[in-house]
Amino acid sequence: MKNYVPSRLVAVCGFIFACSCSSEPGLTPAMGGAPSASGSPGMAGQATAGTGTSSTGGSTAGASTTAGAAGTQSAGVGGGSAGTAGASLGGTGSGDASGAAGTGGAGGSAGTGGWVKIFNGTDLTGWVPLIHKVGFNNDTYDTFRADAANKVIKVTYEDYPNQAFQGRCGVLYYNKKLTNYRVRVTYRFVQPQANDPQISWGKNNSGLMIFGTDPAMVTGDPEFPPLIEIQLLGGPTSGGGSTTPNICTPGGMTLKKQTGGCGNNNTGAALPPAGDWITVEAEVHVKGDTKVFQYPNMTTPILTIAGPVYQGKDVVDGYLGLQSESQPLEFKDVELMELEE
Repeated sequence: MKNYVPSRLVAVCGFIFACSCSSEPGLTPAMGGAPSASGSPGMAGQATAGTGTSSTGGSTAGASTTAGAAGTQSAGVGGGSAGTAGASLGGTGSGDASGAAGTGGAGGSAGTGGWVKIFNGTDLTGWVPLIHKVGFNNDTYDTFRADAANKVIKVTYEDYPNQAFQGRCGVLYYNKKLTNYRVRVTYRFVQPQANDPQISWGKNNSGLMIFGTDPAMVTGDPEFPPLIEIQLLGGPTSGGGSTTPNICTPGGMTLKKQTGGCGNNNTGAALPPAGDWITVEAEVHVKGDTKVFQYPNMTTPILTIAGPVYQGKDVVDGYLGLQSESQPLEFKDVELMELEE
């Protein structure tokens, strides 16, 4: 039995997702160094004169203890807000001559342009599974696993008895509660589908989950926990529908506004060819519109939704996740950018 222990906190299936620079007289602010993806310190910026305060890569300035040399800021390994100069994935950190590491959520590493890689390419640190008929934080047959050689998250049923799925739908949750953010992921399906799926819609069907309730608090072993599913399908045919991406509302969560439905986004576009890598991005807002795009078209959203509601109350935050639904697949380049209100 595989047991995942989330680093900080600790819902599968659906028919279907600064460098503030302060300066004082006599000091020119230092430019921040770029942090490494592993969270090691960035290179120190160089102050041109005098003593004072200077910000390098993180969101809070480090105070220089020597004339001319600015303190450095390390890149944290969590999911905090990126600094504008060095894209430090930390919260606050005060720099002395060597700089202290930022703090943040689990499993992240610095990306580019403010994006954070929330899958580190090596293991599933910062992620936790919830699987129907299995339970929370258990993955008996390693449905979700990291392929370090190819830097992908594999969804596989190769170790299931007789490779039989038997309705064990699941979600792998990123274990940080989120409000407003952008998320993007690249996926492709792998053949063949698991044996004995016991669901009619699983072929070439998966999902990027958003607005999920806390997976640790889900009770009753539901087939579909409360969340909104950005349905991800693949060709040449899928049991889930005829277009992709689509919007599904499993587990009792609803929407006040929705374009497209589960299995059909009303675009008429054909499913992507079997085995192709497909990139989907969503800009998620708890208030206002959430828009879903599919690369390369980042101008016109395929889907627009708003107003998630669960048990009669507006959803004000939630978790994102990746779905298991009987078809093997791979996810790569899973990235997050948290946004202001």
